[in-house]
Amino acid sequence: MKLRTMGPPDSPACLRAVGYGAVIAGLTAMALLGEVSAEGGKSSPDREAAEKWKEQLRERSRWWSLQAPKPVAPPAVTGGAWNNEPVDRFLLATMREGGLEPAAPAGPEVLLRRLSFVLTGLPPQPGRVADFVDAWERDPELACRDLVDELLDSPHFGERFARHWMDVVRYTDTYGYEWDIAAKGSWEYRDYLIRAFNRDVGFDQLIREQIAGDLLPEPRIDREAGVNESMIGPMFYHLGERRHGNSGMFNGIHQEMIDSQVDAFSKAFLAMTVACARCHDHKLDAISQRDYYALAGIFMTPRWTTRVIDAPGKHEAQIAELRGLREEIRRELARIWLEKAGRGAFRAEALLRWVAENRINAESVLHPLAKLLGENEWLQVDHFVAEASAAETTLAFEGAGRTVLASGETVPEKDTYTVRFSTPPGDVGLLRLEALTHPSLGGGGPGRTEHGNFVLSRIRVEVRPKGERGSRSVPLRAATADYEQPNYPVSAALVDSPSGWGVGLGGNVARTAQFLFAEPVSLPEGGEWTVTLDFGLGGGHSLGRFRLTPGRESTADSIGEQTLLTRWRELAGEWRMTRADRLARNTDLTILTDFSEPGFPEGWVTEGAGIQEGYVRDGTPLIALEGGRAVARILERGYHTNALSSKLPGAVRAPDPKSLPRSKARVKIGGGEWAGRNAVPQNAFLNEGLVFFDPSKPPEWMPIDTPAELSNGVTRVLTDFVTASLHPNFPPRTGVARMGAVVLPNDDDGFDKRSWFSLVGIVADDAGKAPVDTLDAFVSLYRDPEPESAEELWSRVEGWLVGTVERFAKGENTAGDVEVLNALLAAGLLPNSTEATPGLSTLVGRYREIESTIDFPRSVNGMDERGVEPIDYRLNVRGDVYDEGPRVPRDFLEVFAGHHDVRESEGSGRLELALYLASRDNPQTARVFVNRVWQWIFGTGIVDTPNDFGKLGGRPSHPELLDWLAIRFMEEGWSTKTLVRRLVLSDAFRQSGTVSRVGMERDPDNRLLHHYPTRRLEAEEIRDSLLAVSGRLDPLLHGRSIRPFRVAQDDKKRLFSGPLDGNGRRSIYLEMSIMQPPGFLVGFNLPELKSPTGRRDVTNVPAQALILLNDPFVNAMAEYWGKALVEDEKTGPEERVRSMFLSAYGREPSGEEVARWCEAVRMFSRGEGDLMRDVPAWTEIAHAFFNTKEFLYYR
Repeated sequence: MKLRTMGPPDSPACLRAVGYGAVIAGLTAMALLGEVSAEGGKSSPDREAAEKWKEQLRERSRWWSLQAPKPVAPPAVTGGAWNNEPVDRFLLATMREGGLEPAAPAGPEVLLRRLSFVLTGLPPQPGRVADFVDAWERDPELACRDLVDELLDSPHFGERFARHWMDVVRYTDTYGYEWDIAAKGSWEYRDYLIRAFNRDVGFDQLIREQIAGDLLPEPRIDREAGVNESMIGPMFYHLGERRHGNSGMFNGIHQEMIDSQVDAFSKAFLAMTVACARCHDHKLDAISQRDYYALAGIFMTPRWTTRVIDAPGKHEAQIAELRGLREEIRRELARIWLEKAGRGAFRAEALLRWVAENRINAESVLHPLAKLLGENEWLQVDHFVAEASAAETTLAFEGAGRTVLASGETVPEKDTYTVRFSTPPGDVGLLRLEALTHPSLGGGGPGRTEHGNFVLSRIRVEVRPKGERGSRSVPLRAATADYEQPNYPVSAALVDSPSGWGVGLGGNVARTAQFLFAEPVSLPEGGEWTVTLDFGLGGGHSLGRFRLTPGRESTADSIGEQTLLTRWRELAGEWRMTRADRLARNTDLTILTDFSEPGFPEGWVTEGAGIQEGYVRDGTPLIALEGGRAVARILERGYHTNALSSKLPGAVRAPDPKSLPRSKARVKIGGGEWAGRNAVPQNAFLNEGLVFFDPSKPPEWMPIDTPAELSNGVTRVLTDFVTASLHPNFPPRTGVARMGAVVLPNDDDGFDKRSWFSLVGIVADDAGKAPVDTLDAFVSLYRDPEPESAEELWSRVEGWLVGTVERFAKGENTAGDVEVLNALLAAGLLPNSTEATPGLSTLVGRYREIESTIDFPRSVNGMDERGVEPIDYRLNVRGDVYDEGPRVPRDFLEVFAGHHDVRESEGSGRLELALYLASRDNPQTARVFVNRVWQWIFGTGIVDTPNDFGKLGGRPSHPELLDWLAIRFMEEGWSTKTLVRRLVLSDAFRQSGTVSRVGMERDPDNRLLHHYPTRRLEAEEIRDSLLAVSGRLDPLLHGRSIRPFRVAQDDKKRLFSGPLDGNGRRSIYLEMSIMQPPGFLVGFNLPELKSPTGRRDVTNVPAQALILLNDPFVNAMAEYWGKALVEDEKTGPEERVRSMFLSAYGREPSGEEVARWCEAVRMFSRGEGDLMRDVPAWTEIAHAFFNTKEFLYYR
């Protein structure tokens, strides 16, 4: 036994922890004598247990399923009918040993229906029945072979067999638990299976792909589908139920996830119940507790994250053309900008004019222009009055009487505020509107809507100079604001516009706009002003709190040369001092990369075309993909996933912080449209500590670090920076995803996002400090010597701006230049209209056209083993996640030791494990899969517990046949279709379902297969038959899952309702939600989605009859069929009834059956018109067909 360290072995704390007073004395003596080691050494009982397990393992390893399949010759049997196919000879010999003989062959109609459902899950086409019967009568053997080949070649074969395997791997489209979060890429995995079975990909290859598809040196690329098939396979690990939350905060999360993986893996490929050994050695089978944790380490080592599955080079041609077009656009812009600079755009007069018109925008990099010119002068006002047109609104004054707060029991849809005030003598040239926040407003304001937005539709200004009688309108020539909501610019408030100035999506903060007069208004004696603010958008989008202030501009004429030079010296001095201080503060940092060259530091791994094509040098233009702008912005050097297209995906995966050269690291990153940072403790990727980048903010320094203390079995926290398509937890549970002020709507499935991020620097240090901007943009502006005249000063400014454009033209920009260029673009000082020249318009148009042909990325949750250290998982004592034992080296089951290289792997061991399981050296996998296929064909496997070949499972009814089939399966390339063809062409499969009295007595469970069992359709087959027979079936293959119809919806869990008939698609395409799977399918024994299912239950309960009678889907299909029937060209009810038999049952009716059904039609008819056009009557007949046993079964 082991005494957990709680101090010296004879300490009170240690002895109290034992908790059994009667044995304390004995334990004390044992501990002091060293028989129980506080350091974890083995005691005698440990050694005894180890020896006992070795003996048990030797005994248990002799179990039949752990032995290699033995080559055996098929037995010789007499009689010609069952002599051709070895499968039949094995079966017949065993039957005769039991005193049984097989049933007679089935008829052609029975066999056609049987084969159709077994191989495609659909009823036979009505027109196919007569053709097959005719062919059968000419040559039964040839007819049967041709039919089998036809059905194996059908695209619906893949759908049928994919659904079988989906049961085995616990296929789900969601993760269940409390919030039913979407399982990213689940439908891609489903379609992967369909393609694989249709193309008869060897099952050995499917084993390799599902266990280690991301590691295969030669992945299987499907150019037609445009995907890397091998990369999809490891989605197998990420199906079933998953808990959300932080594994570092809540114990058991990642442990339950790994348990699901071990359980599914061992049952699917080994038919072994390894998960039973989580708490202790298996009670019956050759599986130890150490085996469980050795496997857990293999599966825990890689990152559980999202992988791109697009085929390499998928958009190679488009990307190459976009690169060329971007360079042409850059050259054309450079030509236009140089031409404008040559015409004096940056000379003193032009710059002063611009500053006068756009002073509020003269911030950031262009602030020297505003500082040199001085600040605006704001005027004192008197006699301030405000009133609202809406009776519900009260406008009250605060403070000195210039701040106005709106209130009222209700907020009117629209409103107009009229504000009056007077100003002293002097010129007035502009008006400032401050939109202010207040606790009484929705979201804090500044608007009166629930979320705090407002939209100023129009502003009008009038003035009456004192001493004059009439007022006159004051024209406004421009407007600027510190923030504008997309599509709601402040300039829209200058004219009659359907929009106006809005501030939504920018947060509940104060905002400021300035409105410039066309000409300054001269008021020698002062003036009386009237300002009208219209809020005409509706929806209560009016201002909640505001302040209006008139002002006048300072001008170049009003500033003397000495004043100008003094301001320059102040600015230059402040810059030098600040820059020196910031350079000093940055000296302690280790720059891991400044991206002066492409590439990431060692240990960092990347993913996606957005990163592969995303590296740019300083000064690269980002082409605007819509609107009138040619360029969205100029990019600084680094990686920008949207450098060519915001559809391209990207991920940057940081190494474990413990491997960094310093204790802490930061990346400079920003982005938008649901790109973000995901820090994942111990692979629990449904962690809720998500950060989504705010697109309104520039890149900022974000930390990468591990909590000081790791708990709950967490050994690492790995950070990924990802676009939406590569985020394994996007969309997360409702309410969690926030991008700035935007919350992801509950009904947003997260597909097709133009998601992007920009990563432009990585540093490390020990204090967790972020680098500070060293103001490089001003180096050429404030260089020595200082200007000695106003002319020289403005020449220096012009040279600063022109030099930036010239370097852009040469492709030699610096990071500081990028800031200046973006400021000039934002200020309108550089032309950026697509219509600037015909050539630019053509180039940008072509760029957008090509970019639109790029598909949104395709991805799945999978594995990524790059850049991670292998994990040896700690054994949980008695399975208790709070009681960790020693680390267990990664390995496969001990019973298979010496036959594989898993333990020697330098990585996780997954690839070595996959190669072993997909080889002939492993006794389990081929035998297990062959048994599954046998079950899918005959209803029951040779081993009737397909997920358990252990002591608690069934024994094979025909062990030699199972071994023979396994060996042949491997010899024939692990081909599923070859195996299926062999089985369905056997005489055993072609038996009738007639049961003899002797057979019932001697083999009541039909384990010897003396007849073909009558089988009820599975849930999907029933629903698909309703669609097919009614004519509503859409045979389209593949695609995103379709939500099932739901009577009640829950938007918090995204349990929305889909169309009643699922758009006519097959049931395999319905969303499999753990929390609420399709109700119709559940009624007919859809398996529990959380766990692997080897064999479905088949029940017969009253609820099923009620479903067929009352379910709205069944009634809708009956009506659909009824309407289709009255539009056919049948001449009488007898002919129509015959056609219905062919559609519903795949056979011709007898004369008596025709008569009875025709009589039923007449009974249902109201007798008010032509019986053949009576839709209600034929709908009732269709419904009756759906409720017959023959519709629900095949023989």
